[in-house]
Amino acid sequence: MNTASAATDLPLSKAIDSLDFGFSPAVSAKVRRELVDSLAKSSRQPPETIRAAIGDRDFIAEFALRFAPLGLRADNFADAMTAYWVSMWSLIHRKELPPRSAFAAARLQLAAMWHKNPYVKREGDRQTMAEVMIYETMLALEERERKLAAGDVQALQALSENSARNMQSKRGVNLKAMQLTESGFTRMTKH
Repeated sequence: MNTASAATDLPLSKAIDSLDFGFSPAVSAKVRRELVDSLAKSSRQPPETIRAAIGDRDFIAEFALRFAPLGLRADNFADAMTAYWVSMWSLIHRKELPPRSAFAAARLQLAAMWHKNPYVKREGDRQTMAEVMIYETMLALEERERKLAAGDVQALQALSENSARNMQSKRGVNLKAMQLTESGFTRMTKH
């Protein structure tokens, strides 16, 4: 990933700021409805069961508590995307979340990559995509914590493989072939 060419005409701090958004309750309600429908479909459970299971949980507040110490905010698309990518990378490689410096480097890369993307021009679109990433991030990390607590090595391996497959098929990104350092995401070198 090369940040220099993607952000030559806009300083990266401005690129990151350009990805801020305000929370619209209507957008949040729509994202939550779609989450419930998606989880119901994938788990083959009625939407009412899923709604009851997630209850009134404030995933945005949970995200803020977990990721603010790592320098990320819930009201910024680049930050939500960074949390998602780094969390998926940690699930795939079966590692703990990296230090703040690795998050900062990944954030710069992702902001440079996304700030001119037409999908994030409108504030409502940024919020929608960010909230989807926040839900996916929090649910995936929660699932890993449950499997770790149970000591279920096979389930952790399956989670790793499913996360890699989903990133490849949904996002077109092979995080399995990436390393994450204090310089950000780079391709792993073969020895």
